[in-house]
Amino acid sequence: MVSLPDNSKPVVGPVLEWPPTEVDAFDRLLARVQAANGAALVWDPSVLKDRFLTYATERAGLLAHGTSRGELTSLEPSEQGDLEGRPVRAVFASSDGIWAMFFAILDWSRIVGTFNGTRRLTTHEGDRKGYVFTVFTNAETGSPFQPGWIYLLDRSSFGVSIDAEGGASDEWLS
Repeated sequence: MVSLPDNSKPVVGPVLEWPPTEVDAFDRLLARVQAANGAALVWDPSVLKDRFLTYATERAGLLAHGTSRGELTSLEPSEQGDLEGRPVRAVFASSDGIWAMFFAILDWSRIVGTFNGTRRLTTHEGDRKGYVFTVFTNAETGSPFQPGWIYLLDRSSFGVSIDAEGGASDEWLS
C-alpha cells in the first residue's frame, strides 16, 4: 500500500454502475481493439476514456500500460523502482486504467518526480478506489503533461506486485 504524505488526501473515484447500453458499447470497442492487433484506433470522443479503461481493466480483465510513445510494437523490460521503491527490471502495467492514464500523459522531461498510487477505500457508499497523483516540477519547465497512449495487455505474462504490507496492488510486472 502506498503511504500518503501527512497533508494529502486521496481523490475518491466514482461509484461505478454499468448500464447495459454502455456495456454493449464497451464490448464492441474492445472487439475493435482486439481486431486492430496493436494498431492505433481513432478515438470516438463520445466515449469517456476513464470509464472505458476502468471497464477494460476491471470488467474485461486486461492490464493497461501508459506511455507517451504511440509507435511501440513491443514492450521491453527496463530498470525501475516498483511501487515500494524496490529495484526491478520489468515491464509495468496496471489493473487500474486511470492510474495507467496518469503515466501516459506525464512529460518526464519536465518533472523532477512523482508521488502516486491507488488503494481501496471504504466509504459510506461502499468500497471505492482512492487515487493520489502528485507531480513535482521545476517552475520554469512548463506543463508536466502531454498527449499519451494506453496499451491494453493480456494478464497472462504478468504477476501482481506486492505492497509493503503483503497485499496485492494495482501494479503488475512482467
